[in-house]
Amino acid sequence: MALHQLHASRSRGRANDLLTTLLACGAALLASCSAPRPTPEAWLDVGFRTPEQCFRTFQTAFATDQEDLEYRCLATSMKLREGIDSATYRIARDELLSSTPGLKRVAAAKVRRSWPVGADRWALVAEVKVLWIHRFLLVELVTEEFFELYVGERRVLDGAVDLGRNLFLDESEGKPLLWAWVDVEDPLGLATPVDPDAVDELRVGREWKIDSLLPLEREQAEELIAKGS
Repeated sequence: MALHQLHASRSRGRANDLLTTLLACGAALLASCSAPRPTPEAWLDVGFRTPEQCFRTFQTAFATDQEDLEYRCLATSMKLREGIDSATYRIARDELLSSTPGLKRVAAAKVRRSWPVGADRWALVAEVKVLWIHRFLLVELVTEEFFELYVGERRVLDGAVDLGRNLFLDESEGKPLLWAWVDVEDPLGLATPVDPDAVDELRVGREWKIDSLLPLEREQAEELIAKGS
């Protein structure tokens, strides 16, 4: 082999080695930026009792592509405003991802500030860091009051309640009794009539749900974070 051919062959080999190394480094960097898989503790923490727990649940769902659970994290007000239902959530999700910088990495976000903005409203500032890029989200949450009726493992009826009206303390018999009542009439006539003797569980409660996810400029986010320090 001629000397110039040998040098050319070695150069191509070094270039290929360099390209392979760069690709491997790039893959490692991308992998390091990905959100870690949820731990068993994260799955046990799934719920909606506090604003922070609701957001953590949304992160857990997002990290594992559990779209049904993501959908459950959203407030009824957001679903109505955006025209979202369980059948159209996948399309709405794609649109939300494209219009909200940082949302794709929300599973790896860190809450920088959490504060009440009213009796039944809450706000979080979440930060997503990917390499040297910082993205910020303003997450607004609201409370929802609900009931669920179960027969066995099957939820046969659910809906909204007003706990101020549907939950009351009765002391007429000399000891305090807490009563809850719900309207089981189905206005559409689609549900199976409820047999009280067959009901295994009645759940009545208040949950926090996500009302909006808004991108923030860094200056806006830092101003909001500073107000909480």
